[in-house]
Order: sequence, then structure tokens, then C-alpha cells
Amino acid sequence: MDEIWGIHNGKDYPRLWWEFVNTLPVADANDVTAFAWVDGYAEVTLDGTGSSDADGDALEYSWYNDANELIATEAEPNVVLPVGEHTITLIVNDGIEDSKPNSCIVTVIEAIEIPAKMLPQTINIDNNRGQISGRLVFEGQQEPEFVPNQPMLLVIGQSEIEAKSQTLIYSVQDAAWYLTGFFDTADVTGILPVDDKAQITLVSRLNGGRWIYGSDMIKIITRKIKG
Repeated sequence: MDEIWGIHNGKDYPRLWWEFVNTLPVADANDVTAFAWVDGYAEVTLDGTGSSDADGDALEYSWYNDANELIATEAEPNVVLPVGEHTITLIVNDGIEDSKPNSCIVTVIEAIEIPAKMLPQTINIDNNRGQISGRLVFEGQQEPEFVPNQPMLLVIGQSEIEAKSQTLIYSVQDAAWYLTGFFDTADVTGILPVDDKAQITLVSRLNGGRWIYGSDMIKIITRKIKG
């Protein structure tokens, strides 16, 4: 048997079903632009805070991806998305009814790959003296602009360390800008794999938010230095 009484979320006295009217909530999802890390993925904060309910009811949030899979249930959830343009759909519920779907476009912009060079090319894992430098090469005369106070990162696998210092120098001969980061040898050898070679990725961030990176292979040796 159908219900003959209803109550509006505990905010009103019980009414007969024909007296009971609920206003549909309204979903509002905002478009988002994010910048992917070097692996091609970005953590994106979706924004459904503009959603509303005329009756003042608390809202429940359901976010769906391009494949219509539920991916989040908060007003401002963090989700991980690959490079590309994604249509994300939000539906809110006021405890009684669903809203109409509202979609937003999430654009994930890929990182830029450029040449990189590590110095030295061979690292003695038993020698923790001195520094190791890594260089990103920006071809052309236009000076690159970086996010303020963003140190160069050195990444090996899932581990990363920050440069102790860095310089940006223009080479007239090569018609290129060199961004060089300087890293403590002990910090680098502490995250090196137990192999004879390793790929090192250098990462910085351009003003505006886009990541830029380059990779180079180094040789690893384990030989004690005498003296």
C-alpha cells in the first residue's frame, strides 16, 4: 500500500500525500582545468558547491565519469584523471529525489617533455661526497618562466628529492636556456635502485602550472674510493 502520510525531512509536521510537495534539488558542476604529472595523470578537485535545494535540505552528491561509473560522493572530491578532456556528471539528492544531471568538462593538460642531462653520467654509490647536477634544456631564445620558489625535482621510480639550488643560464652558442639543479650526492644515492643503470627524471613547473620534464640514464657502480 502506498504511503498516505509524508514529512519533509523532519522539518514540518506530517501531511497527507497530496499536501506533500518537494522541490527538486539543483546540481551545479563547474568546469575544471588541471595539469598532469609526468606519468600522464592529474589529481583533480571537482566542484559541486554551487548545487542547491530550495527546501534547504542537506544534499548527497554522486559524480559519474565518461563511462557512467560512480567515482565520488562529496561536494569537492579529489579524483585522478588521465590526460584529455573528460565529461563528468553530477547528480545531487535531497533525501527524497534526485536532481537532473549536470555535466562539467574536466581538461587535463599533459606535461611537456624536453631534453635532460645528468652529470656525472656514472655515479659511485659508495662515494657520498660532492654534488650531482641535472640539467633541463629549453631550446630557443625565449626565457622560460617558472612557478616562484619551485625547486627542480629529481625523480627515481616513486621517490623524489628537491634540488638544494638551481641556476638558469642562456647559451648563445646552443641558442638554449639551461636550468641546472644541484643535488646532494648522498640524497641521490639513497634512492638509487640496486641495479647497474637507472633512469633519472628531472621535473620543474612553468609559470601557469604546467609541468615540464626530461629523463636521462646513468650508470651505477659500487667501488670504494681510496684515500
